[in-house]
Amino acid sequence: MIPILRSLWAIYCYIMIAIVVIPTSIIVFISTFLFKNNAKTFNLFMCLKVSSPLIMLLSGIWVRVRGKSNLEPNKGYVIISNHQSYMDIFANPTSIPRHNIFTFLAKSELGKTPFFGIIAKNLGVLVNRKSMESRKKSYIYMKKVLENGFSIFVYPEGTRNKSNDALLPFYDGAFKLAKDMNVPIVVNTLVGMKKRNNINRFLDMSPGVLDSYIEKPIETENKSVQELKEICIDLMKKRLQA
Repeated sequence: MIPILRSLWAIYCYIMIAIVVIPTSIIVFISTFLFKNNAKTFNLFMCLKVSSPLIMLLSGIWVRVRGKSNLEPNKGYVIISNHQSYMDIFANPTSIPRHNIFTFLAKSELGKTPFFGIIAKNLGVLVNRKSMESRKKSYIYMKKVLENGFSIFVYPEGTRNKSNDALLPFYDGAFKLAKDMNVPIVVNTLVGMKKRNNINRFLDMSPGVLDSYIEKPIETENKSVQELKEICIDLMKKRLQA
């Protein structure tokens, strides 16, 4: 698709995202106000399993998922993925089976974003990486989430990868959490996202296929944080370079 058409498609996609996200954030706000924590499972399901797939559908991006059967229903995992695009936050939930609900770790700045901020504050775990107190609080909260049978979703690169490298260096947090809680790590690699949404270009989006791979869970027992990182990086790079 030529650049001008990609830009026009991007404008259309952002309009579609707004049409879905604005009412979703209003529903999240109202249901949380009325039912407090009792509304969390419903809100997560709506955002992850209804709104995100709808956004991908309206954007013309077909997420072709391989490995869904690797995830057991209603089991808690630490799920990690590569991060190359604005659309990742919709593509990853679309990839994960309906019976696996997760909350996500995100930068505190996301909480200040209009409408997205409402969803992030009520459903995600916002952390200020520069604040040790914020990091400790988020870590304790994520432990409670895993204890309740939910999964935690993390982008271990910490930010979107705008470089030409396959991956940015990984932070330790997700791997320490998985070890401390003795829960498996699941790698979900998105392949081809830059063809769909290249964040190094202004207003860039294109319909088409996006491949998503869910690997078999990696047990954390008897493995160091560094070993776990190396295993996950190797799995992602093999998918990205294939």
